[in-house]
Amino acid sequence: MSARRKLSVAICTWNRSALLRQTLADFTAIEIPAGVDWELLVVNNNCTDDTSRVLDTYRDTLPLTVVSEPRPGLSHARNAAVTHCNGDFILFTDDDVRVERGWLAAYAGAIDMHPSASFFGGPIAPSFERAPPAWLVQVWPRVASAYGERALGAVPLRFDGEKLTPFGANYAVRRRDQQRHPYDTRLGARAGTLMLGEEIGLVRALLAEGGEGWWVPDARVAHHVPARLLTVRYLRRYFAGVGAMMALLDESGEVSDADRSFTAWRLALEQEYDYRKARLREPPERWINDLIVSSMTWGRLRRRR
Repeated sequence: MSARRKLSVAICTWNRSALLRQTLADFTAIEIPAGVDWELLVVNNNCTDDTSRVLDTYRDTLPLTVVSEPRPGLSHARNAAVTHCNGDFILFTDDDVRVERGWLAAYAGAIDMHPSASFFGGPIAPSFERAPPAWLVQVWPRVASAYGERALGAVPLRFDGEKLTPFGANYAVRRRDQQRHPYDTRLGARAGTLMLGEEIGLVRALLAEGGEGWWVPDARVAHHVPARLLTVRYLRRYFAGVGAMMALLDESGEVSDADRSFTAWRLALEQEYDYRKARLREPPERWINDLIVSSMTWGRLRRRR
């Protein structure tokens, strides 16, 4: 590495102090490659638990800066992080992940390998609070994204912005590029909603202006999956959120006649009927696609409405 580089690690947190403590503990053992300075910025997104006390315990062992963002929602918190970070790149991760020791070094190496790239992303493996039920194991390839899993192989590859994109728990963005594209505050997790996709809007914007993104297979994290999410009900909510996100990302400001029409709602009801009928008669491998399609349709229509 010919010149020193500064990297900013950003974590946005809301009422997950126990998990955040584990994440911060991992960073005390992180490998810092030669020629790299780093900072760790944690955005306290209006936490009401003992997050502040947890953060205080790491002020002497980590290069820690704490920022308060009272407006609820992950996009507000990410935008606050962008405002306060000082690194050449911002490495985003979450308050419920475990980072491998070589995580920061893997991103530093990828940045050196692809100096013109605007963004990067790495693997996310699920870490289950308890073993998932048998039906979920059977359909896992279809629903892995609902639990944050990202596995694109052991070889670096270019992101295309459609099927190949980084996920929010593990990605990096050049700060000057990020500053031109604030996160859409209509997107992003917040209390009471599963509207996701703030990083997808960013990636699309960067690619549209000619930016380049790369998969970094050695920048690995594990994502905590609580037992309460191992349910059909959660999957319905998640994929409804995906439908709403897609409608928002694709909308031009006008609600189409098709989405207003009786035909669109009739199609949604037919898809719901297909799902419920299949759920009664078929194994999970057969009904999971009906669940996904019907849930996304409801989410899209509710967003359009």
